[in-house]
Amino acid sequence: MGQSSLSLKNCFKLSKQTRPPQIRIHDLDISIIKELQENSFSHPSFDTIAANIKNAKKTGAAIILMLGGHVVRSGTQRYIIDLMEQGYITCLAMNGSGVIHDFELALIGATTWRCFALIIWNRCLCCIVQKIRMNAELLANLIITSRLA
Repeated sequence: MGQSSLSLKNCFKLSKQTRPPQIRIHDLDISIIKELQENSFSHPSFDTIAANIKNAKKTGAAIILMLGGHVVRSGTQRYIIDLMEQGYITCLAMNGSGVIHDFELALIGATTWRCFALIIWNRCLCCIVQKIRMNAELLANLIITSRLA
């Protein structure tokens, strides 16, 4: 059965072993990323958390936000970036799904829950390693060029 005979609507009828990796149905795209705005949502623990974060910022302590894929998929990126730019987050740590969804949204503007973890990880890791190598080569060339000048 060639790829041309497969349609996207029948994609999920195929088993993981027979489904071509090129067929991916993205259920989210970058349109889910929310604009910054005031929010009236409240929870009793917010005041305590906010006070602890302000105190940590004031004393120069690390403020680490740990999150997973659900946070990335919920469109909160601009809020996280804003908190980082203001110094309210000094370190961002994500689990594997958070990294994958963030990377896919940045790379292709879409992501999905319906993915083959190994295939996606391999593709993403290869791409990340390639970008790191390119940047390392650029940095090495800059250092060599600056030393020769």
